[in-house]
Amino acid sequence: MKNQLAIFTGFCFLMSSTLLPSFAALNTTSALDANDGQLFIPYEDEEITDLLANSDMVVSSEDGVLANPIMSDIQAAPEGKKVTKYTVTKGDTLSSLATAYNIDADTIVFNNNVKGGTITPGQTLYIPPVDGLLYEVKADKSLASIAEEYKTDVDYMAEINDVTAKANLKAGERIVIPGMTHIVALKEKMAQEELAEKNRVAEQVRLEQAKRQSQIAASEKQKQTAAKKQGTAKTTAKSTPKTGGATPAMGKKFRMPVSGAVVTQGYKYGHPGIDYAYTKGDHTTSIHSIAGGKVIMAQGGWNGGYGNVVVVDHGNGVQSRYAHLREIYVSVGQSVSSGQMVGWMGNTGRVYGRTGLHLHFEIIINKQRVNPNAYL
Repeated sequence: MKNQLAIFTGFCFLMSSTLLPSFAALNTTSALDANDGQLFIPYEDEEITDLLANSDMVVSSEDGVLANPIMSDIQAAPEGKKVTKYTVTKGDTLSSLATAYNIDADTIVFNNNVKGGTITPGQTLYIPPVDGLLYEVKADKSLASIAEEYKTDVDYMAEINDVTAKANLKAGERIVIPGMTHIVALKEKMAQEELAEKNRVAEQVRLEQAKRQSQIAASEKQKQTAAKKQGTAKTTAKSTPKTGGATPAMGKKFRMPVSGAVVTQGYKYGHPGIDYAYTKGDHTTSIHSIAGGKVIMAQGGWNGGYGNVVVVDHGNGVQSRYAHLREIYVSVGQSVSSGQMVGWMGNTGRVYGRTGLHLHFEIIINKQRVNPNAYL
């Protein structure tokens, strides 16, 4: 019963002579056996006996009270010098274990890599008999060499570990290197490692952000360069078509006017063309001539609802119309090749609903607007 922590009606008393001068003498091992394990509290302290008198855990006698101790869930620290393998139970805290084993809470924390300063039921802890560092021998070496390495007195270290000062230790053995100096050093090392990791993560985030910004800048520059080239081609284009154009003979298929787009409205009565909408990025993209030919219309404004519009004559009575453009990159009289950019998808003219931002595309044969699907 001695050296255990007893709890009486919410007060904790360590069973020693520090409680009452006569407590230890009255609660010897033989006295505890005679009292069936009950502790005798003499009437030398009115505050304690008045407190216990109202508890159903005590039995009054002429000279004092007999109290039934309620033992805490904390496993009692064993006598001796061995490392304790302890399983955490409900209600345990680092503070309560440190008190029970008479060591600093940091000794438990840093010898068991406790995260966040909390322990959980079922967790296994290794608790040394004194404050110090639990050390696992990595290779066969002497106790003296370890003491020298950690600047610790070898005789005291031998006493703590219940071995001789000349002992040779085997790899895998676990010993205690006494002293809080080692714990403090470990605490500082872990703090430095934690700070270094935070700095590493912050630097990685910074580099990734810089990389993304660089990619965005490069993309914008590429777009500006492409637009500039198109603008130059528009201003320097000749008014007469080049020979050897890419106008396909009738019966051959044309290329698509836009890539990566979906059809939002097909060819039908009242709608003599196909509407294409773009579903990626900023929802707009470049528009290309379906074949080689000569630009016969490149005009901004309302244009009967077509908005900004381009018409290309491919020869053999075949023409193609590109409407609702945001920008026009060709001019009247300019020759274009198959796939050459003629404008940028937009929403000028009469647009509404889900087809607001789109390309309205038509194929005209012998002045009649036909179903483009038959020629693409």
